[in-house]
Parts: sequence; structure tokens; C-alpha cells
Amino acid sequence: WILVSPHRAKRPWNGKDEKPQIATLPSYDPHCYLCPGNTRVSGDKNPDYTGTYVFNNDHSALLTDQYSVEVSDNPLFQTQAVRGISRVVCFSPDHSKTIPELPISSLRKIIDTWDNQIEALSKEYLWVQVFESKGETMGCSQ
Repeated sequence: WILVSPHRAKRPWNGKDEKPQIATLPSYDPHCYLCPGNTRVSGDKNPDYTGTYVFNNDHSALLTDQYSVEVSDNPLFQTQAVRGISRVVCFSPDHSKTIPELPISSLRKIIDTWDNQIEALSKEYLWVQVFESKGETMGCSQ
């Protein structure tokens, strides 16, 4: 199956070539929509979180509401309406840190958060995918 999200064009992205990061990042960025206390695109404000923080993605690839699509009888191009939810997990309130730079105790909390999300979402959804989005470039690494 290939997931096609017709509303995805509403997501703000103008394209970018990612270059290796050389600059030292601040531990807090007042313009980052993931940092504690900052306002996201949706207008929601992040709490002043101190560990992992989870929220529903403001630009989810899937919609929670039911909708209909035109059904195709073509065996090579089948269509099916699906619904789902996308969540964002912030690993750390420190804007400058990536997973390899965090202490082991933080890694354990991240894994526990993934596990809790998978367990909770599995009660309603048949399939749960966890992935890390790296930087501003579209796409992800699993």
C-alpha cells in the first residue's frame, strides 16, 4: 500500500537541501514549535515540559475522521479510505540535543514513551509505526 494524504499540501514546507550541521544550537529556541513553552502552528502552547512530551501532530498525514474515496476495481491500483492519528514525541526539552547526545536515563524514558504510545494506540489501530524525523528535510528515518 502507498499512503496518499490529499491534505498534505497544507503542510508548510518549501523544500530544503540538508547540509551537515556545524553550528552549535542553543538549548532553547524561541522560534522552535517543539520547544517548551512555545506556541505551535496550531496555536496550541507547549507546556514547560522537562522530559519527553507527546502531542497530536498539527499536520498529521492521517485524519481521525471517517471520509470516503472512490473505490477502484483495478487490481494494481486499489483505493481504500483509512483513518488514523499522528503524534509527535519530543525527546528532550533541550533543543541542542539529539538522541545520541542524551544520557542513558533519558534514553530509557524515550523508549518507555514509545512503548506507552504503541500500547495505547494499538487498542484502536491495527498498525502503529514509530519513526524519527531528522531535521527540516521531508522524510524520516526509521
